[in-house]
Amino acid sequence: MEITHGHPGAPGASLTWHLTAAEWEQSPDLVALLKAVQTSIDATAGPRPA
Repeated sequence: MEITHGHPGAPGASLTWHLTAAEWEQSPDLVALLKAVQTSIDATAGPRPA
């Protein structure tokens, strides 16, 4: 999983996590948080370049 901020192709910051399937299964709160963040991003994002 990679979390970044900034615009595609522009400088920004990133954080990469390498989780196993077992770690995902043990982290339902993390999964819910990431889904909520993505939903929020999708709801507030403007037009995206094609």
